[in-house]
Amino acid sequence: TLFLAGGKWRYEQLGLTAVEMQDLESSKLNTNNIFTAHGVPLSVAGVERAANYATARIDQMNFRKHTIAPLLGLIEDTLNTDLVTGFDPRLRLRFSLTGLNDVEQVSTEYGPLFDRGVYSINELREKAGDKRIDDLMYDQHFISAQYVPLELAGITDLGKTEAAARSIIER
Repeated sequence: TLFLAGGKWRYEQLGLTAVEMQDLESSKLNTNNIFTAHGVPLSVAGVERAANYATARIDQMNFRKHTIAPLLGLIEDTLNTDLVTGFDPRLRLRFSLTGLNDVEQVSTEYGPLFDRGVYSINELREKAGDKRIDDLMYDQHFISAQYVPLELAGITDLGKTEAAARSIIER
């Protein structure tokens, strides 16, 4: 509250009254409860800011993985059982969920295992939520077996490789 002095006193309200603040908090609580009930993180909805980029990214990926993907699965199943099978029982509707999966996380966690021959390309594709490719090369297991010293990295075999290796050994 502010009283302005002068020839006449004038009352100016600068902030909210206790009742207005209580209404505002009640409205905010209702919004938070609605988003929480539907599994939407408040940072994803833009209601609150995430603590940092990593927190916001985790919130977004959890929302995609645990809220959107199951909901799309439910919609897909409902469409297939109620609509598609009525036309032809052999038909099946499939949603592509590749955009909902965290490909960066899959490559970080499973990339080293691919390099050591544990996973094939098709297995990595499945981990990323993509469908398999019908090709024998995609089902092969590869290993990164050529370890090259830094001094030899990038040297092509123009007769210089053996000489470079000998000079390293002689050092």
